[in-house]
Amino acid sequence: MTAKQLAAVLIKVWALTLIVSAILGLQAVLAQYFAPEARADASWRIVAGWNFVNVLVGVIAGTVLLLYASRIAAKLTGDLTSVQGSTGNVATIEAVAFACVGLYFAVRGIREIVVVLFELATKPQYETDSLSYLWRTVPETLVGAIGQTVCGLILFFGRNGIATGWRAVRSSRELESRSEDIGG
Repeated sequence: MTAKQLAAVLIKVWALTLIVSAILGLQAVLAQYFAPEARADASWRIVAGWNFVNVLVGVIAGTVLLLYASRIAAKLTGDLTSVQGSTGNVATIEAVAFACVGLYFAVRGIREIVVVLFELATKPQYETDSLSYLWRTVPETLVGAIGQTVCGLILFFGRNGIATGWRAVRSSRELESRSEDIGG
């Protein structure tokens, strides 16, 4: 199995997970929208709309990942060698894993950014300062969106360096463990 094939499989599994979880979340959105409270209070429709946007972004992101998994995998693994069973290629597998995890967090962060933008688009007209409004209403979503996107991009673009550092830390721990076993 090549690194590209491994990455494509991981991306497709993740894409299907996104699509299925979004479809399963659709019933909650419909229940919110058609609930008697939604007819009586417009704020319920805004909440249902907000949740629908989240479901829609999940379906779109999953579909895009599913359709373009091979192309994304090629970009993820363009600088890597093929994955075989030998220990020499563990770094390749780790780099693919770090890139896939980075892509996962970057897409989650982008989904959260869309939620923040929707919140901003539906803010009351009397609110004039957008950042303070967001900080009062959705601070955890705002911080999470930024954090997940930044961490995802660092893992994605720094995959080789992170895999090398991870291997160095793990190797030094294994050497310490072996020396304790020999000496003790």
